[in-house]
Amino acid sequence: MNWRWISISALLAALVIGYGALNRRDTTLQVIAEAPLRPAYYLRNAVITETSPDGTMETQLAAARIELEPLSDELTMSEVFLTYFQSPEQEWRLTADRGYKPGTSPIFRLIGDVELRPAKNDTDASLRAEELAIDTEKEVAFSTRSPVQIRFGNHSMEVQRFRFDLNEQKLHLEAGEGRYAQL
Repeated sequence: MNWRWISISALLAALVIGYGALNRRDTTLQVIAEAPLRPAYYLRNAVITETSPDGTMETQLAAARIELEPLSDELTMSEVFLTYFQSPEQEWRLTADRGYKPGTSPIFRLIGDVELRPAKNDTDASLRAEELAIDTEKEVAFSTRSPVQIRFGNHSMEVQRFRFDLNEQKLHLEAGEGRYAQL
């Protein structure tokens, strides 16, 4: 008889616990879900060519890797080689370790061992910087960080800032303490 009372007590306890658990259960199901992040798209060994309405090339961008963020249209590039076709007689070459172009902005930012030089190799002129930007609408290259090293033939100059108008081929320099060296 003792075992019967123990079994009945255990059964009643199980019923009370089960009823309590069912009563405390939240009947509204909350689904917390965030929209999945859109992946970035990328290209390896990519070449992007921009042409004018008449079909002539304006810019040609080559990079080891180009990554596009779809929400913001930002471009991130590595091992950048940019050719800017200003006219058939005048082309500019820019090289850099990395590049960045925010959304629909006309400005390319080039970072890491940046070099700007005429495409024709008949001149020794070049501009070297750790970082610079080029505005493709205004056709202007400008420094974003100093110092900047400018070379022409056997001559070299280090300046704090520069602005180079690609159309007029005018270079504006700013130097607190300029250094000029014969190479």
